[in-house]
Amino acid sequence: MITAILSSRLFTVFTFGLTLIFIFSLPLKIESQTSYLPFVDSVQISTTAYSANENPMVLSSVGSTTTFHINGVVSDQNGWTDISTVTASLYRSGVGSWCTANNNNCYFHPACMFSNSTGTIRSFDCAIEVANYAEPTDSGSIYSAETWNANVIVEDLSALTGTNSTTNELLSLLSVSTTNSIDYGNMPVNQTSTSSATLIITNRGNVNIDVTIASDGMTCTVGSLPAYLQKWDLADVDYTSMQKTLGATGQLAGLNLLKQTSSQTASTGTLYWRIKIPYGVAGGVCSGATYISASQI
Repeated sequence: MITAILSSRLFTVFTFGLTLIFIFSLPLKIESQTSYLPFVDSVQISTTAYSANENPMVLSSVGSTTTFHINGVVSDQNGWTDISTVTASLYRSGVGSWCTANNNNCYFHPACMFSNSTGTIRSFDCAIEVANYAEPTDSGSIYSAETWNANVIVEDLSALTGTNSTTNELLSLLSVSTTNSIDYGNMPVNQTSTSSATLIITNRGNVNIDVTIASDGMTCTVGSLPAYLQKWDLADVDYTSMQKTLGATGQLAGLNLLKQTSSQTASTGTLYWRIKIPYGVAGGVCSGATYISASQI
């Protein structure tokens, strides 16, 4: 920025009845001020505001979002008041910094917050909500050769900009949710189920999965029911036609639940269950635990 100040003086001279007026211009005075480029001095990704870098990034909210904070320090030699805005993007490296915003691999923050402004520096924080199905980049994932990048741009009052970035890994999340229970209702002794109980399983993670099923059986008011009396299948068929017999050793279900790709399309699968109640082994109310574990496919 250059400011020019022109100074002048007015002189009046009286000579033999004549009045002579002279205007003398003084030397031009130039005042200059340099507009310095702003800088992004540091960039971190953390789960709390204005905190140190946390690598890898861990999705902690199953079926919801996890807040990641892109934070750091920006500076401008014209003073912190010359720093206008900070924007941030968080994206999988394979889609590039100019990606289209979506929950799988590309997020933007248009106006980050400031704190601790002093001298020539300002601290910034950009809170971004990342979906539980954002694409992982850790070892074993399909994007293991890539990273998640946080890119920050600072702009000052003269529209000058500076940029900086950092890279982190995003871990795979194996997670499922199920309906509350497998309810066989009231069962007569020495009979098998006449209709199937259902268990709906939903993939709540960010990778394709299958599930393994196991159980230790049921305890009853009187006696107990071993696990092998329960059968399950991917199809709603009668007891004798069901392919899987429940047991303490886990069995792969074969559901092949794909990773969710939007907030409207969680991947679900249904298992059908039936039971046989032999004569003289149990009575009253029976209950037990069925163990469901997810594995990446």
